[in-house]
Amino acid sequence: MSRYFIQDKGRQAWVKWFTILCIAPSISAHPATLEMMNVFRPEFNLPSHTAMNNTIDDQARKTKKELMSILKEVRYVATTADSWSANHRIMGCTVHWIDAETLSRKHGTLSFKELMSKQTKLLLANEIYKINSEFGITRKIVATTTDNGANYCAAFAHFGDNQDDPLAVVPEHEDPDGGDIAIVSVHNLLEEVIVLLETVLKDPETMVAINDAIKSEAAGKRAAAPAFTEDDKEILQEYAR
Repeated sequence: MSRYFIQDKGRQAWVKWFTILCIAPSISAHPATLEMMNVFRPEFNLPSHTAMNNTIDDQARKTKKELMSILKEVRYVATTADSWSANHRIMGCTVHWIDAETLSRKHGTLSFKELMSKQTKLLLANEIYKINSEFGITRKIVATTTDNGANYCAAFAHFGDNQDDPLAVVPEHEDPDGGDIAIVSVHNLLEEVIVLLETVLKDPETMVAINDAIKSEAAGKRAAAPAFTEDDKEILQEYAR
């Protein structure tokens, strides 16, 4: 055993141990921990609870940046998604790929976070899409493995591979009728909008009717009535092409 103890190496090993075993940072400053380490390594200055939190956060940001850099060069990936609600609502997502040079399997953690509300299909779909987008793998995913829970089945109903464009979900909002918010495909939604615009632009009477409806709605709320003008029409025609 070396006669000299290096504080930095000791701290690195200490933080690594806590991180790998998912030990609460507060244990570092627990009296029992201090007593134990005073026997094994009395010269080791144990990091405080705050220092542990800061160090772990710094390492997490560094690891995330490294993973994003690696995934940028990967062509295809597979992911997993799962969550549970015992004690806390936790959701975890991982990513897996084949190294192009060594053909060895690689993996990484995309997210491990606490969900602050009920795990509905909309919440899960939104969270998964945000995570995939953040790591830039939306167009690279060939498969996602999860369980067969009803909320996950519903969330993935629109994540199939029958569209060329990536899919997203509508933003979360309250439904005035009290029903479920539908998860929609951006691809289909854009097509429907374009068809609607083309229909309106081809029929001047429809445009007049829309303006009348807007004015009527605004009058009821005693607000200014924004109406479609010829300039708006030209912009919409250009967009619909």
